[in-house]
Amino acid sequence: ICAPQFMRIADQMGVKTRFRKGCLAGISYCIISPKGIVQPCAYLNLPAGNVRETPFGEIWRGAEIFKKLRTEAYQGGCGNCRYQKVCGGCRARAYFYHGDYMAEEPWCLYHGRRGY
Repeated sequence: ICAPQFMRIADQMGVKTRFRKGCLAGISYCIISPKGIVQPCAYLNLPAGNVRETPFGEIWRGAEIFKKLRTEAYQGGCGNCRYQKVCGGCRARAYFYHGDYMAEEPWCLYHGRRGY
Protein backbone atom coordinates (compact mmCIF):
# COMPACT_ATOMS: atom_id res chain seq x y z
CA ILE A 1 0.00 0.00 0.00
CA CYS A 2 1.42 3.34 -0.93
CA ALA A 3 -1.27 5.35 0.82
CA PRO A 4 -0.47 5.12 4.53
CA GLN A 5 -3.58 7.06 5.52
CA PHE A 6 -5.57 4.01 4.35
CA MET A 7 -4.41 2.13 7.44
CA ARG A 8 -5.79 4.79 9.80
CA ILE A 9 -9.11 4.85 7.94
CA ALA A 10 -9.32 1.03 7.92
CA ASP A 11 -8.54 0.98 11.65
CA GLN A 12 -11.26 3.54 12.39
CA MET A 13 -13.78 1.54 10.36
CA GLY A 14 -12.80 -1.73 12.05
CA VAL A 15 -11.68 -3.24 8.74
CA LYS A 16 -9.22 -6.09 9.19
CA THR A 17 -6.27 -5.87 6.84
CA ARG A 18 -3.28 -8.12 6.26
CA PHE A 19 -0.91 -5.15 6.08
CA ARG A 20 1.08 -4.16 9.15
CA LYS A 21 1.11 -0.48 8.41
CA GLY A 22 0.97 2.03 5.59
CA CYS A 23 4.47 3.09 4.53
CA LEU A 24 6.83 0.11 4.53
CA ALA A 25 9.71 1.89 2.77
CA GLY A 26 12.96 0.49 4.12
CA ILE A 27 11.11 -1.50 6.78
CA SER A 28 9.91 -4.50 4.80
CA TYR A 29 10.07 -3.14 1.27
CA CYS A 30 12.65 -1.64 -1.07
CA ILE A 31 13.39 -1.48 -4.78
CA ILE A 32 16.42 -2.38 -6.84
CA SER A 33 16.92 -0.49 -10.08
CA PRO A 34 18.20 -2.14 -13.26
CA LYS A 35 21.59 -0.57 -12.43
CA GLY A 36 21.61 -2.31 -9.02
CA ILE A 37 20.80 0.75 -6.93
CA VAL A 38 18.83 -0.11 -3.79
CA GLN A 39 16.48 2.51 -2.37
CA PRO A 40 13.64 2.45 0.18
CA CYS A 41 10.88 2.97 -2.38
CA ALA A 42 10.34 4.10 -5.95
CA TYR A 43 9.36 7.58 -4.78
CA LEU A 44 12.15 8.06 -2.24
CA ASN A 45 15.14 8.45 -4.53
CA LEU A 46 17.84 8.06 -1.90
CA PRO A 47 20.33 5.25 -2.56
CA ALA A 48 21.09 2.79 0.23
CA GLY A 49 23.73 0.97 -1.79
CA ASN A 50 24.33 -0.98 -4.97
CA VAL A 51 23.95 -4.76 -5.26
CA ARG A 52 26.61 -4.80 -7.97
CA GLU A 53 29.12 -3.69 -5.33
CA THR A 54 27.69 -4.94 -2.02
CA PRO A 55 25.59 -8.03 -1.23
CA PHE A 56 21.91 -7.20 -0.80
CA GLY A 57 21.82 -8.59 2.76
CA GLU A 58 24.55 -6.20 3.85
CA ILE A 59 22.71 -3.25 2.33
CA TRP A 60 19.35 -4.34 3.79
CA ARG A 61 20.74 -4.82 7.30
CA GLY A 62 23.41 -2.13 7.36
CA ALA A 63 22.43 0.90 5.28
CA GLU A 64 21.92 3.94 7.50
CA ILE A 65 18.75 5.01 5.69
CA PHE A 66 17.13 1.60 6.35
CA LYS A 67 18.24 1.59 9.98
CA LYS A 68 16.83 5.06 10.52
CA LEU A 69 13.51 4.26 8.83
CA ARG A 70 13.16 1.16 11.02
CA THR A 71 13.45 3.22 14.20
CA GLU A 72 10.17 4.88 13.21
CA ALA A 73 11.38 7.93 15.19
CA TYR A 74 9.34 10.33 13.10
CA GLN A 75 9.25 14.06 13.78
CA GLY A 76 6.40 16.51 14.06
CA GLY A 77 2.84 15.25 13.96
CA CYS A 78 3.83 11.74 12.84
CA GLY A 79 6.06 11.34 15.89
CA ASN A 80 3.19 12.06 18.26
CA CYS A 81 0.30 10.54 16.32
CA ARG A 82 -1.78 7.78 17.87
CA TYR A 83 -1.93 6.17 14.41
CA GLN A 84 1.84 6.09 13.95
CA LYS A 85 2.05 2.29 14.21
CA VAL A 86 -0.62 1.74 11.53
CA CYS A 87 0.21 4.70 9.29
CA GLY A 88 3.62 6.29 9.63
CA GLY A 89 2.94 8.75 6.84
CA CYS A 90 4.65 8.74 3.47
CA ARG A 91 8.39 9.10 3.91
CA ALA A 92 8.83 10.20 0.27
CA ARG A 93 6.35 13.07 0.65
CA ALA A 94 8.02 14.07 3.92
CA TYR A 95 11.35 14.21 2.11
CA PHE A 96 9.94 16.11 -0.87
CA TYR A 97 8.26 18.80 1.24
CA HIS A 98 10.63 19.04 4.22
CA GLY A 99 13.96 17.70 2.92
CA ASP A 100 13.89 15.08 5.69
CA TYR A 101 12.32 11.65 5.25
CA MET A 102 11.70 11.42 9.01
CA ALA A 103 9.65 14.65 9.05
CA GLU A 104 5.88 14.69 9.38
CA GLU A 105 3.58 13.66 6.55
CA PRO A 106 2.56 16.90 4.80
CA TRP A 107 -0.75 15.56 3.46
CA CYS A 108 -2.01 14.11 6.75
CA LEU A 109 -5.64 14.89 7.49
CA TYR A 110 -4.80 15.07 11.20
CA HIS A 111 -2.24 17.88 10.99
CA GLY A 112 -3.35 20.86 12.99
CA ARG A 113 -6.00 18.88 14.87
CA ARG A 114 -5.95 18.00 18.52
CA GLY A 115 -5.67 14.39 19.58
CA TYR A 116 -2.37 13.27 18.09
